[in-house]
Amino acid sequence: MANNKDIKKIIVSISRIINTPINKINKNSKAEDFKKWDSLAHIKIILEIERITKKRIPSSKVADLNSIKAISNYFLK
Repeated sequence: MANNKDIKKIIVSISRIINTPINKINKNSKAEDFKKWDSLAHIKIILEIERITKKRIPSSKVADLNSIKAISNYFLK
C-alpha cells in the first residue's frame, strides 16, 4: 500500500517522465492537463508506480490511473 510519501515520489517521477516542473503538478493534475503525458509516458508512469509501491497494477486498472487523484485513491483505499 502506498502512503503519502510514496504519492510524493510518484508526483516527482511523473514530473521527470513528462519533463514538467514539479510545481506544475498537484493532487488535482490529470493526464489531459499535460501534452507530454501521452500513452507512452502513461506506461512509463505505471511502471514507475509499480516500482515505487512494489505492487502490481492489473492491466484492467491501468487506463483508470490517469490522474494524481486516481492514483492516490487507488493506493490509499
